[in-house]
Amino acid sequence: MPTILLWPITIILSTAVQAAPQLDSATETTAFAGWLAGQDAVALTRYQRFIDARVPRPPSLLDLTINRHPVKPGCPRPMFAVPPRAQWPRLVPALRLVERLWREGVISDYHFTSLYHSAAENGCVGGASGSKHLQNAAVDFDVVETAVAARAAMALRLCRFWTRNGSALRFGFGAYGDGRFHADVEGYRAWGPDFKRATSPCLPVRLR
Repeated sequence: MPTILLWPITIILSTAVQAAPQLDSATETTAFAGWLAGQDAVALTRYQRFIDARVPRPPSLLDLTINRHPVKPGCPRPMFAVPPRAQWPRLVPALRLVERLWREGVISDYHFTSLYHSAAENGCVGGASGSKHLQNAAVDFDVVETAVAARAAMALRLCRFWTRNGSALRFGFGAYGDGRFHADVEGYRAWGPDFKRATSPCLPVRLR
């Protein structure tokens, strides 16, 4: 049976990076419509169809292109971007991983926070210079569950999954607290609210 140390889960809930106020749907819809008006509709349709054909539970076009993260002063929120065609396939494994987590009951229902980051977006949200989002290879998401105890249990399930399967899947797992997570398949690693390995809630999770 696995031996699990619970204290890091409590810490990550208390030291989480403060979440930005949620954007209301009307604000998102208006901003999205304004952005769409200046885009290549054919290219956007092709991108959505590309993802739809490869992911059983695909994001909407809004979720594929929006960045809901808090931004630095002077940057618009929300922001939108479309990855280069060559990067479209990079997103598929990360989306499939998050879908697997949901399908297997590791996480509850979820919302996408951001997928692809343009260089401008990445600067506005304070992303790392080597962020996998710049390559369209990562998914930031938050879970619908709001109860603190349920979120702690979910973080524990995620850590168990990461410990058991992360190496084989090359699962990069970020746990930011407050039900917010990062997933990619670009390398087996984990980090916590301050983006450092030492604060990951998964490090003390041991299987034997």
